[in-house]
Amino acid sequence: MILASSHRGIRTLKKAAPAAVLHGNKVWTASYVLMDFLQHNPLRENLRILDLGCGWGVVSCFLARAFAANVTAVDADPGVQPFFELHAQYNAVAPQFVCERFERISADMLAQFDVITGADICFWDESAAPLARLIARAVKAGVKHIFIADPGRPPFWNLAEHCIDVHLAEVEMHHIDHPRKATKPVLVIHNA
Repeated sequence: MILASSHRGIRTLKKAAPAAVLHGNKVWTASYVLMDFLQHNPLRENLRILDLGCGWGVVSCFLARAFAANVTAVDADPGVQPFFELHAQYNAVAPQFVCERFERISADMLAQFDVITGADICFWDESAAPLARLIARAVKAGVKHIFIADPGRPPFWNLAEHCIDVHLAEVEMHHIDHPRKATKPVLVIHNA
């Protein structure tokens, strides 16, 4: 269940909670694209998944419900945590929230996960390099699959080109019709 901005609980949190500072103020289209992509390319159940830039937690909740995954969700913005917890409550799942920046996620932490996901997390020019370094640490640590959906901004394409060269990544364009029509790229890395 994805709570709309008009939901009473979301409205209450928006009035009471500190404002999100890193664009964690709604559910972005890339999140819908990533969830649909993973429905069409399902994961095994009971995997350990790290959801980067989790925002309101809709992808984290989806992963926990759809694949019985053990999800750790990371966001650098503490202002999104109440929205994350509200979504987890409504979806009757318990992903763990961690407030941390990509640069501070260690190889030891990454080694605990089978899969990394992220949606709309490469939106600034300066966000591509830390994400590229995180991906390199994750691949070296043995993370098996990485999926990052994006609207297709230039920093994402720079990251994608780097990952294609270094990690044999692919970019798949994925189309959704609901809740809005959109076609967005998904960066896919399989580290077999």
